[in-house]
Amino acid sequence: RSCLVRGLGDVYKRQDVGDPFQRMLFALASYNGGYFHIRDAMSLARKHGQNPHNWGVIRGYILRLSQPAYYTDPVVKYGYMRGTETVDYVDRIRARWGEYSGGSGFHESLRGSGMGSGSFHGAPIKSKRHYQNKYHI
Repeated sequence: RSCLVRGLGDVYKRQDVGDPFQRMLFALASYNGGYFHIRDAMSLARKHGQNPHNWGVIRGYILRLSQPAYYTDPVVKYGYMRGTETVDYVDRIRARWGEYSGGSGFHESLRGSGMGSGSFHGAPIKSKRHYQNKYHI
């Protein structure tokens, strides 16, 4: 197996997120941004009374980890994170999945605050970046 597959498999197994589709989003984020930074975002969500196992919630806290008010919070153990890179990475892979699967992307509710149904129905999330080579990740 390649290092990428092995590395992604390792972070997938470490996730304590029950829903397999949410779990994959968390694994992708952990692979790109670091497992413990994602755990920090989950701790912030828990502290603020939000669901720490929902990507739509954690996505927002990952973006906030570049702000001193958040990365200096006592529940944050690993500090500053450039969250835009990680969020964009996950969004681009989700958009690419939609392209590969002929328009069926990850369920839109995975991006929002709902838990998602585990379904692959719905419109894919469009990437914010535009690449000349449309298959570049």
